[in-house]
Amino acid sequence: MSPRQARRWLESRAGRTAGATLVAASATSTLLELGDASPSWVHVAGLALTGVTVVEGLVRAWTDPRGRRRGALRSLPELALLPTLAAAPGSPLLLLRFARLLRLLPLAEPSAKHLRPGTRALLRVGLVATLALFVGSVAIYVFERHENPSLGTPSLSFTAALFSMVAGEPIPMPPVTWGGRAAIGLVIATGLAVFATVAGTVGAVVTDAIRTGGPMVDWEDLEGHLIICGWNRKAELLVREVQSAKTVADVIVVVTDADGEPSFQDPGLRRHVQFLHADFTEVASLERAGVRRAAKCILLSDTSRGRSERDADARTVLAALTIERLNPAVYTCAEVHTRDHVAHLRMGNVNDVVVSGEHSAFLLAQAALTKGVMGLFEEIMTLEYGNKFTTVEVPTRWIGKTFDALLVTLKQEHEALLVGVRSADGTVTLNPKAHTFAKGEALVLLASRDVLLDQG
Repeated sequence: MSPRQARRWLESRAGRTAGATLVAASATSTLLELGDASPSWVHVAGLALTGVTVVEGLVRAWTDPRGRRRGALRSLPELALLPTLAAAPGSPLLLLRFARLLRLLPLAEPSAKHLRPGTRALLRVGLVATLALFVGSVAIYVFERHENPSLGTPSLSFTAALFSMVAGEPIPMPPVTWGGRAAIGLVIATGLAVFATVAGTVGAVVTDAIRTGGPMVDWEDLEGHLIICGWNRKAELLVREVQSAKTVADVIVVVTDADGEPSFQDPGLRRHVQFLHADFTEVASLERAGVRRAAKCILLSDTSRGRSERDADARTVLAALTIERLNPAVYTCAEVHTRDHVAHLRMGNVNDVVVSGEHSAFLLAQAALTKGVMGLFEEIMTLEYGNKFTTVEVPTRWIGKTFDALLVTLKQEHEALLVGVRSADGTVTLNPKAHTFAKGEALVLLASRDVLLDQG
C-alpha cells in the first residue's frame, strides 16, 4: 500500500473509527492496569494495544499531506508511549498512555467541519477540558490512594479534580505527593485556560460579526469552495449568481489587495464572502485561500490601485498559470480585456476565458439586429429566475440514441429543451445536425429547474 493510499484510508470514516476505537481500548486497558490487583492478561493486552496504537499513530503522522514538520509534531503523543512498554502493572509511568487521548482531537475534526469556526473552537475546548479532567482525576487517584485517605477512591479524586478546575485552587485540600500536586496543578491550569479561551472565542465571534457582518473562517478547513481573485464592479453580481446556484460551499473567498473592504449594495450577500486582503499573484496568498482544496476559481480583471487594463490582464495571466500549477484539478475561469492573452491562458489549461469587451459588443450587435432578443439573454444568463443552462451526463440507457429522439423525450418528460452536446473532451456543440450519443458525453439543456435523470 502506497503512502497516499494509506492516508486515504486513515482519513476515511472507517479509518477514523478504527483510530478512535484503538484510543478508547488503550485508555480502558490502562485504567485496569492501574488497579491494585489487575490480572496479568490485562498487562499483556495493554502492551499489545500500545504497540498497535504507536504504529497507527506514526503512520498517520508521517503521511500527513501538510508536511513532515506538522507530521513530526503530531507524532509526539505516540513517542510518549514508548517508555510505558517497560512499565510494570500499576506503575504511575502508565499515565503517559493517556497522552494518546490527544489523538481524539484531529480524529473528530472532519465530523465538525459543517459547524461554524467559533462553535468548533468551543467544542475543541470542551473536549480538552474533559480529557484533562479525566486524566487528572486518574493521576490524583494513582498518586494519592496510599498516602491521602481523603483522595483514596476514584470518586473522591474525580470530585477534587472537578472542583479544583472550576475554583482555580485545590479543593477540598492540597494533595500530599508530588505527583498529586502536579496533577492538580495541570487540572487548575487547564481550567484557567478553558475560561480564557471561551471568553476570547465568544468575544472574537461577536466582535467580528458586528464589524463585518460576515463569517469567521478557519482557512485550513476550507474545502470545495470558490475563490474569486480580484474585485471590480461585476463582483457583487457574480457573488449573487453563485449563491443562487448553490453549487459551491457557503463561504466564497475573495482575494484582493484593494484599499479597504469593498462595499455591497445588498448587505445580505456580505455574510457569504470572506475577504483575504493580499496579492492574488503571490503563491503564499493563494495557499492561504486554500487553492489546493478549492473547487472553482474565478479571476476578475482588477484595475484597482491605478492599474491599466494591460497590467490587469498580465496579473490575471500570471495568477491563472500559478493556480493551475498549484491545483490542476480546480476549474478556472479568467476575465481579460483583450483577446491577445487568450492563447496563453489556453496553453496554461485554464478552463474558460471571458473577453469582457468582446462579449458586450456581441450582445449589443444582437440587440440591434434582432428585436427583443435582450430579454432572452437576460433570462438565460441569470440563475435567479426563469430558464437556465444546465448539463447532465448522458444516462446509460440513452447511449446510442439520436439527438432528435432525445429532444422530444426531454421536452415531454422533463419540460427541458435539448440545445447541445458536450463531448468527453469538454467541447460543446449547439444544435448538431445529426448526432448519436456516446458514453462520456453530456446533454446541454435549457430548463426552468434542475433536471434529474436516472443514470441507469
